[in-house]
Amino acid sequence: GDIEFEPAVSRDASLVAYTVQKNNKFEIWTAGIHGEDPKFRTLGTEPRFSPNGFELIYTHTDILGLVDIRKVDIRDGSSSSVTDAGEIDFEPDWSPDGRSIAFASNMGGTMALWTIPAVSGKRIPLNTSGYFPRYSPDGHSILFWNQHALWSMDIDSRKSRQLRGGIDGPTPSAWVKNAAKTSLDPEVNGGKLIWPQFDILPDGRLLTAPIEIRETALWDVKLTYVDKN
Repeated sequence: GDIEFEPAVSRDASLVAYTVQKNNKFEIWTAGIHGEDPKFRTLGTEPRFSPNGFELIYTHTDILGLVDIRKVDIRDGSSSSVTDAGEIDFEPDWSPDGRSIAFASNMGGTMALWTIPAVSGKRIPLNTSGYFPRYSPDGHSILFWNQHALWSMDIDSRKSRQLRGGIDGPTPSAWVKNAAKTSLDPEVNGGKLIWPQFDILPDGRLLTAPIEIRETALWDVKLTYVDKN
């Protein structure tokens, strides 16, 4: 069966975007917050909504294997490039004010964090090493993984502070009740195996993709909502 994962919610909590793996093809779909009216949007992975809910940024891999960031307008299906380089650009996140997109890139040789204007422009380096950038709700800092730890970077000063150590491997994270959490935390996973990427609804509920291993050994992932109030 199809695998549904990498959920992201629109700011008004009306839509969920997610990745669907169909055999060797990756598609981005949206659906209503209760799973209604699913719609195919584009080929790609790692979708994130713009603050106004009209666009999605996502990671796109072309037929040559080049990995870049694109965006698609879900009103008319038009899409455009955000980054277009020989390096790997992925793991995008949209700033709360809608002006910037943060992402990870190995431009220069090491995977590090960058930003680029959402309306196109020149990319700007944020640091020299990191994965999975995620803007804070107020837009003043970016949460990211680096060197077995979660860090928070102040966007204005570019100063980073370590929040938590002992986290092996590049790991997505997000702010849950003002604390940096990953899919391994009980507050997020409820003690169950879930997909590493998750999102937070405006009311504090979590949007996760639990993983169930069937007797066929196939992964069956359905999006669920975890009440954290």
